Amino acid sequence: MESSRGMGSSRGIGTSRPPVSVTVLRTRQMLQEEIGVNVKTLNRTIRQLKEEGFFSICKGKITFTREQYEKAIEWLEAEKDK
Repeated sequence: MESSRGMGSSRGIGTSRPPVSVTVLRTRQMLQEEIGVNVKTLNRTIRQLKEEGFFSICKGKITFTREQYEKAIEWLEAEKDK
């Protein structure tokens, strides 16, 4: 199910359970244009973040599990406090 903003889909929407995962539906080209970096930099960053366990790639799309999302939020909060 795609959200109204096209950011992603998740399983569990419309239920009392939180989503199992969220998938970013934007293509790498769309992300590159929105963020304003070149494709090589975006691909390198995606690869590094995937290797660090912040998300997975499923059928070519960035997918977050709840645990991966929480890990990313914790890391961002820690970096913000530095």
